[in-house]
Amino acid sequence: MDKSLIAELNNYSLITEHSGEIKRYSEKGIKTLLCLYRTGAEYGGGAVYDKVIGKAAAALIILLGFKEVYAKTISGPALELLKQNKAAVSYSVLTDNIMRSDGKGLCLMEEACSGCASPLECAQAVLKKLKG
Repeated sequence: MDKSLIAELNNYSLITEHSGEIKRYSEKGIKTLLCLYRTGAEYGGGAVYDKVIGKAAAALIILLGFKEVYAKTISGPALELLKQNKAAVSYSVLTDNIMRSDGKGLCLMEEACSGCASPLECAQAVLKKLKG
């Protein structure tokens, strides 16, 4: 993991590194990961640096092919899913769940994935939640 990219998370929400190319993103939530997933992007062996990783984001990270993951904050279900799928994970803060920004319950994407067993099942639940 590149410590200088970890420091850049103060200015960006997500940073990807693959084949020597670094991209920085500022959108909140899982919008960027979802957009990359929808376009069929592939980051086999790449690294991702994210401010907050819940189970939905973890699923998309796995499906995109990232193998190295850094999160400032990660939920227990996200960490478990990433480890089950052989990702090298490091983080600053481990929390039980990712909560909504208004503090009124679980993050909607975390809630959508709560009963899902696989990354693909999580991605399908997120897409369904966004349509509904």
